[in-house]
Amino acid sequence: MTTIGMRIRALRQEAGWTQQELGSPEFSKAYVSQIESGRITPSLHTLSVIASKLGTSMEALLPQDDQGHRDQDLERLWRAAERLQEHGEHATAVDLVEQAARLSAASQDPKMRGEGHLRYATALWESGHAVQALDECEEAIEAFGGAGDSQYLGRSYNLAGLIYRDLGEWAAARRYFLRALRLFPRRFVWHSRVLLNLSILLARFGSFKEAADYSRRAIELTHSYGDGEQEAKSRIALSYTLIETGDPMRAMQELDTADRLLRAAGKESLVRLCRHNRVIAAHRLGLEGADEQLQAWLQEVEEGGDRHVAAALYEEMCRHHMREGEYPEAAECAAKGIAHARHLNARQHEALLLALQAEAHLRSGDEQAATICLIQARDLYSMLRQGAALGPLLNRLAGQLGPQGGLLRTLLDVPPRDENGG
Repeated sequence: MTTIGMRIRALRQEAGWTQQELGSPEFSKAYVSQIESGRITPSLHTLSVIASKLGTSMEALLPQDDQGHRDQDLERLWRAAERLQEHGEHATAVDLVEQAARLSAASQDPKMRGEGHLRYATALWESGHAVQALDECEEAIEAFGGAGDSQYLGRSYNLAGLIYRDLGEWAAARRYFLRALRLFPRRFVWHSRVLLNLSILLARFGSFKEAADYSRRAIELTHSYGDGEQEAKSRIALSYTLIETGDPMRAMQELDTADRLLRAAGKESLVRLCRHNRVIAAHRLGLEGADEQLQAWLQEVEEGGDRHVAAALYEEMCRHHMREGEYPEAAECAAKGIAHARHLNARQHEALLLALQAEAHLRSGDEQAATICLIQARDLYSMLRQGAALGPLLNRLAGQLGPQGGLLRTLLDVPPRDENGG
């Protein structure tokens, strides 16, 4: 580290600072002196602070011939971040990965630079910072493209698809998933993962038939190379599309198989996904005790703080009450689901629930409450670039709306039904 110390001393003297001035208030004069003489090794955090004071970057303080040491530091940072993630220390893990990304930016190896950006993008996405994650992901794509590394480029495309999916950018997410799919060989594990991600994306946006096709392809592949966990996840995804397309009995069969695979793989935590879809399927089939099962599952989910599942369950209950003509109860369930979706910043789900709540209010005669919900849904759909999403709902409710229909269409910027009923 003597070379680093010499570099710090040269930059300090060039700036006209004393050791005391450089260290204050974070470090003592003696500590700075020990760094400059090479008697102690500064941490990456210390280097970052000193670099900021000297008006340079942390990477500039590292000599170019120290690539081997830099790579070792990167590996240590990444391993430490992974351990922190496992123990739930997400914020600290993100900080470490950010340090690693800065360090890797000085690497002469484009693959190393790309990996730093990709890991940082992943950490940001997992901690809920989707927009910032997208910027890092684009940097990774550029680096891996320059390095000619198709496998890591495919992983970067897949992550971009996941981020765009969370941001509600359906078309962009689909485009990136398809790019990733073309880069991964059919027998490569990432090929089946992207198929599953595509299926989930398409199901979330209502393209259930196409989603089911991708799920079945993923099941075929994962079964062929014996990946029970991935096969189970693919069968769970297929069960959801089957439920939504009116085949809950077939969905139950897929869930039974998924449950066996997960238990054999020791993935008990994922068995909850099976249980969730099983409760929904039983409810759609109208099986004896299904209502009680749904209520018990909802209570357990609420107590466990699982807002994603709670929002989905309230949506199911809302739709059930709508089918039964129990519109005030449907509006109440939608409101509870909206609260969970809003807390998660799940804008797509919140907009959907607001539209359901608006329909429930309209059918129960509360036009004022319905209008408020529709305006909120319109704002969210506009943010998600799905401005026409409310058109089918308003067309379906044309008879119910009466004279107020024209006002709502103007207010929500929804085009009227054309002569062919479109």
